[in-house]
Amino acid sequence: MALVEDIVREKLFLHLHREIPYVLTQGNVVWEKEGDTQIIYQNLTCRSSNQASIVIGPGGRTVQAITAEAKTDIEALLGCPVDLTLNVRSQK
Repeated sequence: MALVEDIVREKLFLHLHREIPYVLTQGNVVWEKEGDTQIIYQNLTCRSSNQASIVIGPGGRTVQAITAEAKTDIEALLGCPVDLTLNVRSQK
């Protein structure tokens, strides 16, 4: 599970800049297997709604790119299909 979090964090660093990846909190909410597919839901909690909007990006494109790239790497790591969902939210 830690490797999966590391993969997502790597993608956060690649797509985001400044302090956002450092202050973002990750947490796995669901990790289960359905058939041959791993289902992973992860919360990304930002300190403010402004930071959350940066992580989400225009039209959701940033979080979609992070999810797609992380999913590809996780599938290669686990050797099975992965359904990865990243939920972005703010503390405030």
